[in-house]
Amino acid sequence: MPMRRIAPLAVSISILMTLVFTGTAAAKPPPPVLTADVCVLDSVTISLRYSYSGFKRVFFAGAQFDTADGVLDLGGIGAPDPRAGSGSTGFLWPGTVVNVHATAIRKTLLSKNLTVLGVSDWIPITDNSLGGLANNGWPPC
Repeated sequence: MPMRRIAPLAVSISILMTLVFTGTAAAKPPPPVLTADVCVLDSVTISLRYSYSGFKRVFFAGAQFDTADGVLDLGGIGAPDPRAGSGSTGFLWPGTVVNVHATAIRKTLLSKNLTVLGVSDWIPITDNSLGGLANNGWPPC
């Protein structure tokens, strides 16, 4: 008699465990994503456009330039949303890019205590000369 009760109980537990583990795997959130690109706003300004999702506590959206002297961190401004958002940041070509001899740019996402939560891929700056803005192949904004 006890064997008859154990078999259905074991099957029930097995089905329950399968449902729990299947549900847990399906509920896993997608990984955080940060993308960025550059467009030309006017004859002297570039815009670093970005979008992000899947983060938990984004507080600032910053930027970095890659230069011959190393990475120049440009700090950040308030992020549009702690989890997902989009925006853009403008940079004057002669006053910023040419002045620091930047060879690439990327977007950064920072927490409240300035911990880096995410960075976009580097976007190359192929011509950082004073007249080079039009030579990088970026689309108009």
